[in-house]
Amino acid sequence: MKAKKVAIMLIGMTGTMAATHLANAAGMIENGVDTPLMIAATQTYEGEGTVKNIDMESKEITISHGPIKSIGWHAMTMSFDVEDADLLNEIKSGDKIYFEFYQGSDNRIIVTDIEVQ
Repeated sequence: MKAKKVAIMLIGMTGTMAATHLANAAGMIENGVDTPLMIAATQTYEGEGTVKNIDMESKEITISHGPIKSIGWHAMTMSFDVEDADLLNEIKSGDKIYFEFYQGSDNRIIVTDIEVQ
């Protein structure tokens, strides 16, 4: 997969303490001056399915996918926005794919990675 994943585990720390430790680990505190640190986590999901349609102009893909239990979806066919249009160059209608996606703050479902199986 192209996506890079980072896992951070902070056990028993308060928000400020955890942010300070993360900032130190990332080399963000220099000369005793704290640099603000913001961490945003986006839940990602994975699915498998078959490409039904590709719309390069609107950066959209229609996928007939199996159940995706992590988000509570049954098998269905639906359209997804694609984060990077270059992902659509690697596939064609009828391809069996593995894909990763997230739900944006505006409730759009956005595919971030696609691999042909």
